[in-house]
Amino acid sequence: MLKKTMIAYLYKQVNDDSTKVKYRVEDVAYFPEKKECICDFKVRMVVPDKLDTIGVMRAYISKDFKDVKRTK
Repeated sequence: MLKKTMIAYLYKQVNDDSTKVKYRVEDVAYFPEKKECICDFKVRMVVPDKLDTIGVMRAYISKDFKDVKRTK
């Protein structure tokens, strides 16, 4: 569920337009806290005809999976 939540958050940032950019979460490491999970996502980002890269994104995701706060 953490992967799906992060993908939804990323696509929301580009108005759900997958023609601009495509995301795929390759892996996730997380640490559960009382109110949220601290997550490190390994994300592949592809911008058609321009960019294909993999990087790490950190986010705090609420226990109910409704709130995402990216930190890097």
